[in-house]
Amino acid sequence: MPQLIALCVGLCLVLLSLILVRRKVKKLPDLSDDVFVKKFNDIYKGVSKEAVLRERDSLASQLGIPCQKLDPSYTFDELSKHLDDSFGSYQLAIGDLESTTSELFEKLGVKKPYKSPSNIGEFIYEIIRAKTAGD
Repeated sequence: MPQLIALCVGLCLVLLSLILVRRKVKKLPDLSDDVFVKKFNDIYKGVSKEAVLRERDSLASQLGIPCQKLDPSYTFDELSKHLDDSFGSYQLAIGDLESTTSELFEKLGVKKPYKSPSNIGEFIYEIIRAKTAGD
């Protein structure tokens, strides 16, 4: 019985966290696919729309937020201010993202950038650059 109570409490905390994240994320403006790609390509020329949107969607999924809430100009610090981190979920997602990225660069044999990306757009650009390095 105590295990069942602990399980129920845990599930309630997870649901509460998801509700709070969605509420705060709603405050971020939506950005259409075309506007996202235009803003991205204003800085990083010559990257295909499909590649940009694929990596944006992957990033959004890893962070647990809707893809239309991302903007290439957002820094990760700015984004974190709009997300609830009361249970450490955002920090865990960022940690997972850093690990996944490091593994990707190592697997592809690409030199990892000397510094962490300053914003969402730069992060997406570095991932695309790593994936297309052998092309």
